[in-house]
Amino acid sequence: MALSVNQIYQFTVGYVGSVSQINYQIDFGDGTKTGWFSGSLNMTTTVSHRFTKTGQFAVSVAARSL
Repeated sequence: MALSVNQIYQFTVGYVGSVSQINYQIDFGDGTKTGWFSGSLNMTTTVSHRFTKTGQFAVSVAARSL
């Protein structure tokens, strides 16, 4: 999928498992990433991001239990 510059894109993260609280951090691959934010078991969280330049970006998510 080709991205449009300065358009907002949404990414959804979620977790299913035995830990009731988890933290996420999203690296958008363009030199920016979120701070750590909280998630809950069996719930999803949506994060928005605006890419400000063209290119190919590998978006990744890190997760850690509390």
